[in-house]
Amino acid sequence: MKGKLPTDVVSREYAQSYAQEQFKHLPEGEREVSLVEERMGRSLAGTKVLDLCGGPGQFSVLMAQKGAEVTWHDPSPSYLEIAQEKCKEFGVGVEFKLGGFDALSIYDDSSFDLVFNRVSWYYSDHEWRTFREVTRVLRPAGFFWLHTHNRKFIDGITSPIVKPIHLFCFHLHELVGIKLCHVPASSKRLQKWLFGKGLFRCLFADEAGKNFRFLAQKQPVATAPL
Repeated sequence: MKGKLPTDVVSREYAQSYAQEQFKHLPEGEREVSLVEERMGRSLAGTKVLDLCGGPGQFSVLMAQKGAEVTWHDPSPSYLEIAQEKCKEFGVGVEFKLGGFDALSIYDDSSFDLVFNRVSWYYSDHEWRTFREVTRVLRPAGFFWLHTHNRKFIDGITSPIVKPIHLFCFHLHELVGIKLCHVPASSKRLQKWLFGKGLFRCLFADEAGKNFRFLAQKQPVATAPL
């Protein structure tokens, strides 16, 4: 990556701490990647994968180890440095692109077989716009794996100040589509976006505790929604 890096969205200290925690639990990540392969009905070997907002790069490493051609994409220079170091440490080749959810226009139509996003979707300021871009960059019959928090995540907030603010923002987002802070969308809303227009079909959906996961397959003739 050349040129001046943008202002970081996370502190270096947090990025390092989060990376250490995530790489400590790689076996959990391995199980998730294996689940994706199982539900896709195919190996990741030879597939082109966009690790969307890939953070410290633990899933980029795991999918590259499976033989996937992985593009790591994230807005954080701190995570970029960590992900590059980890890929070198694990001996895998990954392409790196610095950018957020609003920077998918750098990719051509039908660029990827799989878009993989884990526990960061709610950081998108314009989720419908991001969904449109995910649809565009996926190849016909491509796959979208989304693992995100649900409404119950807010229940776990202990701050008497932060929790009611997040609850208000959650309901505002659900009712009128206005997003004031980074709150998760409900699983019902996400499934309506994905499957309500017939652009994707659901191959797997699972909601447990504060997490919601699904694998969607783009219909062969689907184009990005307006």
